[in-house]
Amino acid sequence: MNQDTTSIALLEVSSGETTDYTEQEIHQLPFKIGRSANCQLQLSAPAIWAEHLEIDLNEKKQFILRRLSKATAMINGMPADVVTPLRNDDYVQFGSVTMRFSLGPIRQKNLSLRETTAWAIITVIIISEFILLLSLT
Repeated sequence: MNQDTTSIALLEVSSGETTDYTEQEIHQLPFKIGRSANCQLQLSAPAIWAEHLEIDLNEKKQFILRRLSKATAMINGMPADVVTPLRNDDYVQFGSVTMRFSLGPIRQKNLSLRETTAWAIITVIIISEFILLLSLT
């Protein structure tokens, strides 16, 4: 879905054992979590399924947590439905792992070309008005 290299979200492992991860940036959705080699975040902690969870966007462009197979999870201490909305700073508990979900940094779009074009047009208008005023006097 998103092929950009900027992170759109961040997962911070706050407890449980992982394979050298303490935090994981999410660059592309859907983002799978589990033991399997085809998961973007592979965890070897107890009670983690091969494909346990998936983070994605719904049709309203909101982050969602999807439980895969019959895996269980909790969000902020409450049992998660099969598909549950995720909010900034939600804690996701599954197996023996607890992770904090947070949104990625907001970056302003590069508008330098548009700004340069606008200033060039303004400059041309001012010069044209100045030439018009000189020709009228």
